[in-house]
Amino acid sequence: MGSGIKSAKAGAAAGSLTYSTRFVHHYEGIPYGFDAAARILLKGGSMQTSGERIIVEGAEEILVVMKLAALMDTEASLLPLLQDALAVGNWAYDDLLAAQRATHGELFSRVRLQLGEEDAPEAGLQSEAFVQRARKGSNGAIIEKQFDAARYNILSSTGINPPSLQGVWSGTWTPPWSSGITHDGNVEVAVSHLLSANTPELMEAYLAYHERMLPWYRENARRLFGTRGIHVPAHSSTHGYNIHFDETWTLSLWTGGAGWTAGILYDYYLYTGNMDLLRERIYPIMKESAWFYEDFLYEGSDGKYVFNPSYSPENNPGNSASQVALNATMDVMIAREVLRNCIEAGRLLGEEKQQLKKWAAMLEKMPAYRINDAGELAEWLPEKYTENHSHRHVSHLYSLYERIDPDFAANPALMDAARKTVEARLHHRRLQNGGEMVFGLAQLGMVTANMGEAELTGEIIDWMARYYWAPSLATYHNSGNLFNMDMSGGFPAVILRALAYSEPGKLRLLPALPPEWAHGNVEGMALRGQVQLSRLSWDEKGLRFTLVSDIDQRLEVALPYLTDFRSEGQGRVVRKGEGLELRLKAGQPLRIRVLR
Repeated sequence: MGSGIKSAKAGAAAGSLTYSTRFVHHYEGIPYGFDAAARILLKGGSMQTSGERIIVEGAEEILVVMKLAALMDTEASLLPLLQDALAVGNWAYDDLLAAQRATHGELFSRVRLQLGEEDAPEAGLQSEAFVQRARKGSNGAIIEKQFDAARYNILSSTGINPPSLQGVWSGTWTPPWSSGITHDGNVEVAVSHLLSANTPELMEAYLAYHERMLPWYRENARRLFGTRGIHVPAHSSTHGYNIHFDETWTLSLWTGGAGWTAGILYDYYLYTGNMDLLRERIYPIMKESAWFYEDFLYEGSDGKYVFNPSYSPENNPGNSASQVALNATMDVMIAREVLRNCIEAGRLLGEEKQQLKKWAAMLEKMPAYRINDAGELAEWLPEKYTENHSHRHVSHLYSLYERIDPDFAANPALMDAARKTVEARLHHRRLQNGGEMVFGLAQLGMVTANMGEAELTGEIIDWMARYYWAPSLATYHNSGNLFNMDMSGGFPAVILRALAYSEPGKLRLLPALPPEWAHGNVEGMALRGQVQLSRLSWDEKGLRFTLVSDIDQRLEVALPYLTDFRSEGQGRVVRKGEGLELRLKAGQPLRIRVLR
């Protein structure tokens, strides 16, 4: 029994097992312990109790149904309640499977990817044979299967909470990083495909988790930084206190967590268009993220804001042993995004004019991004800091993770600097066949896809397909080891971004199609602006796509080529330069064929 365990007790009775543990210490937000009860059902055979065990003989099938409860409010046992719940209901395996298929199956089937031939030999390979074949090089059939496996992993890991580092599985009493929820990149990548894969319901877990943590987030802001608003820690689990103090890994000084969360939640609104959701649940979190910056930032001698302390997650400048810095690029990017999104949402919701003016004035005081002597986007704004590219994170490319930041879209020099930064980071990963911490690789893939870098995106997808899979088609954190769910979210996200990039009113098709994907199709993608890409297919002759909008709207479509086009369905289609301008009618499919 470990030093933190006060008691642990297992029990067995006719057809049931129990387990209870209590911890020595109890703090706010941490459970007193756990209770678990299991019911054992047999098809044929017999079972008998032997101490704390049940011995089964001669059974054709053993079904174990278990319920587990964390004791958050009291040490009092919940075993009677768990056992009562297991004593009733139909626990037949086929019925349980049917119920699971009805719920998960519908969500899972909303998106379908086809890149290879249906009878490709790789499609039939299982376990070790499949992983070994993938390591030799990916192809369409391999990527299809992994795309489905990854989405299944995240779907299975999402419920009351968003996916933790190990999903809902572990295999050890001491999982890496305590199998918590890590907010400086991991959980954001884990949920990164949920909206584009047309499963917005799964974002409820992410939103509801942060709502439960808000009291702690407010305490973090007040006690650690002396501000209003909220501060999301780098790590959390059953509570949201920022308590990860460390001399080297100074994660407690990272201030970008709340803003990043707010950005993801605003994207939730942009996909769904749900104004009630925005007004009642998302915008309040966005505002509290902005209030933090109102109190935290101060003007330097040049009249621009200073971010102090500042932190580029888990990296240190090349000429400093300390990770603590001033004006980390990511921190500035997140603050800019928070303020812009709050202004945009505030105008929709009738926010007070003085508040909107204040946020607009704050945007004017944001420090400018720096391009270093190598032409790369600097990870820290002060010139005294040098780059440290041999690192797993790509935090200073934050503005290109999801929507392309308007500061970058309007500035070719910044976009070119970002490309050079991608190449600098990829140089170190190429030396390691992808390298450690695959969620950073997934973020690179999201960036290259959004930027339209097809060859780089294909290279990154190939690395992810070859080196980060367990025989069960769970995913790893590092090449070949460390069970982790991050890439299960990031792998589909990179693929979907390579096929379509969207903003409200804008769509770019096949922005970063890997050259190896000569033909294929995807069905059921969701787009920002309440549009569904019902089907997109491409081959050597051209592409076909079908769009259905929830609302009447105008949509500009950028294409990889356009010799001629044909359209069918309600709505209006006109050529506009090298793209198309569409007038979509609510609920009416518009089918378009584009010729090379």
